[in-house]
Amino acid sequence: MEPKNNTLLIGLFTVVLTVALALFVLWMGRYGKEGDYVRYTLHFKESVAGLQKNSAVRYMGVAVGRVDEMRIHPSNPDEIEVIILVARDTPITTATEASLKVFGVTGLTFIELKNKRKDAPRLTSSNGEPPVITTAPSMLSKAEETITRLAGRTSQLLDNINKLLSHDNSQHIHTTLVNVAKLSQELRLLTQDLRRLATKSVDFEENGVATLKSARDAFDETHLTMKQLRDRLEKADPLIQKAEHLLNEAITATHRIHGETLPQTHELLLQMRDLAATLHQLAKKIEENPQQLFFDEKRESYVPGEEP
Repeated sequence: MEPKNNTLLIGLFTVVLTVALALFVLWMGRYGKEGDYVRYTLHFKESVAGLQKNSAVRYMGVAVGRVDEMRIHPSNPDEIEVIILVARDTPITTATEASLKVFGVTGLTFIELKNKRKDAPRLTSSNGEPPVITTAPSMLSKAEETITRLAGRTSQLLDNINKLLSHDNSQHIHTTLVNVAKLSQELRLLTQDLRRLATKSVDFEENGVATLKSARDAFDETHLTMKQLRDRLEKADPLIQKAEHLLNEAITATHRIHGETLPQTHELLLQMRDLAATLHQLAKKIEENPQQLFFDEKRESYVPGEEP
């Protein structure tokens, strides 16, 4: 029973291997003629380990060609120049990028082609040399670069930690912790003071409200007093105007007395003084000669025969 099973397995393996070889021959025959493919040049700035001649070239996962040549770039030793053969009907454009990828778990490396823009023109050669397809870093290269950068940052972080944990810094950290503890204590005391201040603020606010109320009442009273004063001033205004009118009339009368009455009074006084002097003289004469009051001293003697 067991020999029959072994024979069956061997026959099945032989059939699978034969089919695989036939497919490989057909694939090689498809891309083995120069009229069926176009040569393109790739310049990789990373390691191409695992990539070999006749390695697959895929366009978004579809096999479209193979690797034809591999060498170090003649003018730049930091680059690897790879020549690939791609089926002529493959849409290679100026936006096509090539990158290295690993196929499944087998570890076989191949070249993956992908267009970054749909409306890009087709890639052609202008000097007779194979057109150059732009390359992009592979996932392995990106991971390696990220790991390298992360390792550098980790190393720097460890150095900083070692510096932080040095003896001097330990003393500083201890001092800082002590200061933080003191600060916490002071903050606790400050909180208590603020609580007391808040209580006093409430009392002050209540007193302030009462004070404001008193001030408002005083202001209302002052406003009322000012209003009454204004009313009284308005009532006194006619009296003031009347007094001003009387004063103007008094001033006018004073001017009239000064300009007219005083000169007449002065003249009258002079005349009265003259009259008094005349009366004084007359009285003196009467006193000296009383008959003079009845007889005129200037009368001439009567002569008979003359008419009086």
